[in-house]
Amino acid sequence: MDKTVSAYRLAKDTGVPQTTITRLRNKERLFKNITVQNLIKVQAWIDKNGK
Repeated sequence: MDKTVSAYRLAKDTGVPQTTITRLRNKERLFKNITVQNLIKVQAWIDKNGK
């Protein structure tokens, strides 16, 4: 995940909990364990913002 965008901003824009984003970035949580709903939200944000 692009770390130039803060976890706070990504959480606010997507509705995915900030703790989830932080844990994914710190490799404390695996992407395969994230809900499909949250993956869709993050992918939609990436598609919209080109990150």
